[in-house]
Amino acid sequence: MNSRLFASATVVAALCLGCAGAKPPPTSGPLSPGEPKLRELKIEGAKAIPEKLIRSRIATASSSQLPLVGETHYYDESVLETDLERILRLYRSKGYYKVRIAEHQVVTVGDNEVEVILRIDEGPPTTVEELEISGLGEVPEPERSQVLSDLPLKQGDVFDEDAYNTLKTELAERLAENGWAEAQDEGTVEILVASDTARIRIEVTAGPRFRFGAIFVAGANRVPRSKILDEVVRDIHEGQFYRESALPKARGRLFELGVFSAVTVTRGAPDRRNATMPIVVKVAEAPFRTLRLGAGFGFDPTYTELPRVNADWTNRNFFGGLRKLTFANYAALVFIPTIPSVFSKENPGRVDLAAKSTLQFNQPELFDKRLTLTSALGFERGVDPGYSYNSATGSVGVIWHLSRSLLANLTYNYSVFRLQGAAAQAAQNSPQSGAALDACAINNELCLLAYLEQRLQWDRRNNPVEATSGGLVSLSLQEGSHLLGGAYDYLRVAPEGRLYIPLGRHVLAMRLAAGMLVTAPGQTSSVITRFYAGGSGDQRGFGNRQLSPRYAVVDTTRDECKITATAPTNCYSALPIGGNALVGGNIEARLRLPASLGLVIFTDAGQVQPTVSELSVVGMQIAAGVGLRYRTVFGPVRLDFAYRVYGEDFKQAGQPTPVGAIPVATSGLPTSPPESAVTYNDLHLTLPRYSIHFSIGEAF
Repeated sequence: MNSRLFASATVVAALCLGCAGAKPPPTSGPLSPGEPKLRELKIEGAKAIPEKLIRSRIATASSSQLPLVGETHYYDESVLETDLERILRLYRSKGYYKVRIAEHQVVTVGDNEVEVILRIDEGPPTTVEELEISGLGEVPEPERSQVLSDLPLKQGDVFDEDAYNTLKTELAERLAENGWAEAQDEGTVEILVASDTARIRIEVTAGPRFRFGAIFVAGANRVPRSKILDEVVRDIHEGQFYRESALPKARGRLFELGVFSAVTVTRGAPDRRNATMPIVVKVAEAPFRTLRLGAGFGFDPTYTELPRVNADWTNRNFFGGLRKLTFANYAALVFIPTIPSVFSKENPGRVDLAAKSTLQFNQPELFDKRLTLTSALGFERGVDPGYSYNSATGSVGVIWHLSRSLLANLTYNYSVFRLQGAAAQAAQNSPQSGAALDACAINNELCLLAYLEQRLQWDRRNNPVEATSGGLVSLSLQEGSHLLGGAYDYLRVAPEGRLYIPLGRHVLAMRLAAGMLVTAPGQTSSVITRFYAGGSGDQRGFGNRQLSPRYAVVDTTRDECKITATAPTNCYSALPIGGNALVGGNIEARLRLPASLGLVIFTDAGQVQPTVSELSVVGMQIAAGVGLRYRTVFGPVRLDFAYRVYGEDFKQAGQPTPVGAIPVATSGLPTSPPESAVTYNDLHLTLPRYSIHFSIGEAF
């Protein structure tokens, strides 16, 4: 597609343009020897074009005021002169042909430092006086109206070179989307500088209208050709009118199979006699069997994993048919809250082993090409500050790919687990309040949990690892019932939404989440299904799962704690046990810095309560903070520092409760020992204000 751009101007207009392009006046003020630092670049008079866009097109820039990570820029007269021409060229490309640099000054403002001031006279814009598009006579009326509707440049608009090029590109793309695969166009633009108008003429050559022809597959070896064709024909149907957008969609479907390292879907040589366009699919198969090993560590204020080891084995063509079998394993040595605390005599922590193994099998095309059967068996040793548990789990369900963006999942889940740890032991010793933890924890029984789960997800993110635009909306429903083989009857609802707004090189990211768990009358919820908040991917003012209703226990195994009336503060712990209601949100500005670095400024808010009725503005915990990012191929490595700016340090007052188990409202430790040996009448809890989190991957 070729175009010509020419101008017709009066003598007066030519003289004006000559003034605009003249050499800038000499700088003002003496400069110190050497290369002066450019403290600030000021641009005045920019109205039609954003100042931010102007700065992005020139090399002259202000020095950053940020220490360490900021860049220092220097003044160079030859670079500035080139930048003045760049500014004029930018304005002319946007239709301002009479623009001129009215004045520029270079002023000495410090020891070997200067300030540059630019004043721009934009002049009047050039509007499109005439727009003529010809050559569409052979295109039927419905398609012609579609091709010409809502064009990016119309009569009466300010002429813009980018919009003009987009117009020509869209005309060809719209024709290709309706069968004219070889459509071309050629345009000319006449700029009348004297009258500030433009005349545009575009000649379209549509060519023959094609239909999809035969589909040829190359490169397949172990993957059946029929399977590749099944995926391609979901978008490309032989005999239908050719659509350019169908090619990348088909390519994406083949990549989603997870068995190809490279995929191309292109046009073949057209059959002009039959007006058909064959499609050529080329694939390169990836290894079907892979073994991945990894090691690392996890750290937050209340939970440390060192070392953390992962081992995953995958067969992507298990007994053929692209059946997928995955064996995933994870193990970690867990220190609660930190490694040094384990060796502390005054307030000792604990060390435990966390582990998880899962065997998962996926069967594609179950009754329908969009349905996938999924099943899993697993064992987990879970470790939490308040308790630990051993569990065996099993699940079976279907995944329904409604579209590339919309996914539905229905599963049946069964779990057998037993709680251990300080909170569980306290519940056994104090049956009066044991229900606050878990019904089956009172007698140290095996807990049976069975539920149906439905999950609907609409994902329009441009990148699931490090999204910079788009959004995600999901809804999770769980229905537990003794009719399914469990011991809990409940309904759990958890909606979530995420939005990513690009701001040039930067991103504004937002997230909202809520949760509600309703049990049958006379029942308590399982501690496994309750809601928790806090951690590097949630409310960063707290440690992992630390924003939660608490269960206060006393360690009477230590001699100094047996006489509770005089026991020191470190005898008491308030352990998280989860709640039946959650609300939370996050907003953060992700700023890209040079050298693969990033800076994040965030605010997190949230609360978890025993019931929905207890959610309130007063109960909201709000934290603000900053984080550093270093971008890698595995995702950003991040370090976040959060300060809790709002959230009361609650106290729980109520009826006397036996020593050993006390349900409390929030997190922290008591500030003083109880007033009697058998009851707590007023338990005060404090919350830490600062938290530091180190992890890989964005928070959400």
